[in-house]
Amino acid sequence: MSWLVFPAGLALWFFLLFPDGRLQSPRWRRFAWFATGVLALGFVRLSETGDLRKSILDDVVGEIVRQLVPCLQIPEPDPSAVRLQRVRHFVDEHAPQELGMTPATYSRGGRGTNITYTIVASPLGQLLVAVTERGVCAVRMGDTDADVEKDLRAEFPAATIQRDDAALREPVKKILNHLTNKEPQLALPLDIRSTAFQRQVWEQLRAIPYGSTVSYGEVAKALGKPGAVRAVGRACATNPVALVIPCHRVVREDQSLGGYRWGLERKQKLIDRERKNN
Repeated sequence: MSWLVFPAGLALWFFLLFPDGRLQSPRWRRFAWFATGVLALGFVRLSETGDLRKSILDDVVGEIVRQLVPCLQIPEPDPSAVRLQRVRHFVDEHAPQELGMTPATYSRGGRGTNITYTIVASPLGQLLVAVTERGVCAVRMGDTDADVEKDLRAEFPAATIQRDDAALREPVKKILNHLTNKEPQLALPLDIRSTAFQRQVWEQLRAIPYGSTVSYGEVAKALGKPGAVRAVGRACATNPVALVIPCHRVVREDQSLGGYRWGLERKQKLIDRERKNN
């Protein structure tokens, strides 16, 4: 009858260690594996027949699997939580470099943003260049200082805006040199708000060589979206930094000018000037 002590002890042991059907800590898991093995071997030695040994081993192994497997399973991560974490990581890592001015800041009229600007005469009329601490946020062309300044303040009504001609001498020099082909590539840091599609279009425009033109359809095809011709046109029309993003180099399929935010006359002059200087 001494062998009956083992089943009673095993039952009591499982009751104490597994009240909820799961092991409670790694330390108890290790103890459970060891104790189960020792008790199983001891009980087998007390058994009288091979059939009994096999039956008991089957029962013991089955109970071990039933109790321990749930504890060893690693729950699958929530896919939505994983995606959210990836998005947060991407934004944290790349927002200042890739996104420029955040949509929230832009939608608040630039509230909390300090903008410095200057206005100079250029071959294409009055040229306004505005910057934040991150980079160029606006390049405008117009007939008068009042026109381009009004345009800037209308886009950023809540920003702190001040004029400082001396502070912007360097970027203005680069843009004016660009107009005379002394600096064909404008490598200026930007702080502009854009959608993902706008950014794709604008990056494609910056790849157009000085003195060349492409069609709206060619830009759409280059992006792998041949049906997005009108969307490309809208992205060009909303370009906030004239010349730096050369949207004037995009024309219609028949080589007619299409549209231009700062006037078709300026667009034609830019194309002619670049072809002549190239």
